[in-house]
Amino acid sequence: ILAGLDRSEAEIAEVGARIAETARGQAREAAAVKLFSLWTVFEIAPPAEARAVMAAHRGDVGDRLSPWTVMSILAAAQADAAGEAILRILALTRGDPSDLAVTDISAVAAALRELGQNDPARALALEATGYWKAAP
Repeated sequence: ILAGLDRSEAEIAEVGARIAETARGQAREAAAVKLFSLWTVFEIAPPAEARAVMAAHRGDVGDRLSPWTVMSILAAAQADAAGEAILRILALTRGDPSDLAVTDISAVAAALRELGQNDPARALALEATGYWKAAP
């Protein structure tokens, strides 16, 4: 869904419900909340079951950045200072955006989209899911 391969309402509802259903245990729930939050950044509305998982989740997912760091990236994007925003993003992800809090990575993806960089924002969001780290 996040990769943009199939964004039909039916597919979103089916995949979202399946993920919500299997979001048992702290690690899986945190991963599901992160994924659904990233969907939201890309205007992919998670289904009701997914929103319920999001609303019930306690705690943040990942390491938090200073809010001023995040705001400086958003400010650079709004000022069309693409180079500054991108360099700040590269510095803060340290090669692994999956370690960042979902609220922070969502703001960073929004900043990239503000710059018209939808493909890089989507790629960053995919990396932020940490799909390669997920236990089978």
